[in-house]
Amino acid sequence: MAEPVRLVVCDIEGCLIPVRKAWDLVALAAVGRYAARSRERPEDFPPMVLCSGRPPQFVEALQYAIGLTTPAVCENGALIYEPEPGTVEWLVTPEQRGSLQAAGRLLAEEFARARGARLAHGKAACVTLVPPAGGGDPAALCREVQAFLDARLGPGPGRLEITYSTSAVDITPAGVTKARAVAVLAERWGMPMAAVLAIGDGGNDLELLRAAGHSAAPAKALPEVTREVQYLSPEPVARGVLDILRHFTGYRS
Repeated sequence: MAEPVRLVVCDIEGCLIPVRKAWDLVALAAVGRYAARSRERPEDFPPMVLCSGRPPQFVEALQYAIGLTTPAVCENGALIYEPEPGTVEWLVTPEQRGSLQAAGRLLAEEFARARGARLAHGKAACVTLVPPAGGGDPAALCREVQAFLDARLGPGPGRLEITYSTSAVDITPAGVTKARAVAVLAERWGMPMAAVLAIGDGGNDLELLRAAGHSAAPAKALPEVTREVQYLSPEPVARGVLDILRHFTGYRS
């Protein structure tokens, strides 16, 4: 018998909010009502945790907007942000951050200045390379970045984690992933990963989707994600997340 869902872990961009488009505030308000209900009846409506490549400042703002008080996984698994009391827990070492900064300088020279991509601002433990506006396939860019860093730094499994979302390429130190950070939270809360419902849409969600006992994606997720998940919503972005919550928990906004 499958383990019941006890924790919902949701990606942000491509799931709760669209990429570079206006947010669906009505749907986000309904997600906020789910958050309120989960505080009142967690046995029926499992708590939700945000899990994103975004830095804590961005994630914190979205948490306030929808009323989430749970910890959040930020920067692709490099940090856990606790909104109360507002602290950050590092899941990387100072040495790992140093090597990552070196990789970031190489990428800035080769991809940002020479090819029109840009490095995302505000990140402390993850390097994110965003394709030029209006163009660029993150999966193809991810392969280019991997080949470039292997050539400059030397190939080596265990050097860096290089993944992609629907909008960007994320580089973190070896072993630093969304799945690992969520496993840390699940262990602290005394639950197995089999009790986690993971909602994602990009390549950087795949490991987490495979590790969780339950997996889902909104419509318009990347094809490699739609092939993996147990449930694919017919609705996109936040409305898809609401449909997923209804499918797994019975929640109706």
